[in-house]
Amino acid sequence: MSQHSNTNKPMILPSSLWAIQEEKITFFGEQATFNHVGLACKDIRAHYPDIEIIEDPLQKVRVAFIDLHGFKIELVEPLSDKSPVSSNIKKNIKLYHMCFSVPCLEVALKCAKDNRVSLIQKPVPAIAFENRRIAWFLHANLGLIELVEEEKSNG
Repeated sequence: MSQHSNTNKPMILPSSLWAIQEEKITFFGEQATFNHVGLACKDIRAHYPDIEIIEDPLQKVRVAFIDLHGFKIELVEPLSDKSPVSSNIKKNIKLYHMCFSVPCLEVALKCAKDNRVSLIQKPVPAIAFENRRIAWFLHANLGLIELVEEEKSNG
C-alpha cells in the first residue's frame, strides 16, 4: 500500500509559513510609510461607474482611489497610448506600483541614492495628491515605487 493512499486528507502547513514578518522600508529614510498600491485599469468607470476620477495630464493618467478595509488602492487608467501605464495594460499586468509617503522628498532622494535605488522621474506636483510632489523610482526587487511628499503641517 502506498504512503500517499489518503489523498483526501488536507495538507497541514507549518505555522511558520503563515507568520507575517513585518518589514520596514528604510531605503527612503526611516520615516517612509506605506501609502497605497497602484493597479493598472483599462477603464475605471466600467467597474466603478460612480467613483470620483482625477485626471492628471502631467502624469498622462486618470486615477481613482478605493479603500479596501483600510488598504488603499489607486486605480490608474492611461489617458493615451503614450501614458506610462499603457504598456502594463497591453501586457495585462495589473500591479503597477507601490507608494510610500515621506516627510521630505529631498531627504528621501538622498537616501534612495545612498541605497542604489534608481530615480526615474524627478519630483513633480501631482493633482491626485493636492499638488504635493511625487517622484518615481525603480527598485531591483520591488519594481516601480512612487513617493509622495506628506502635507506640510502648519505649526
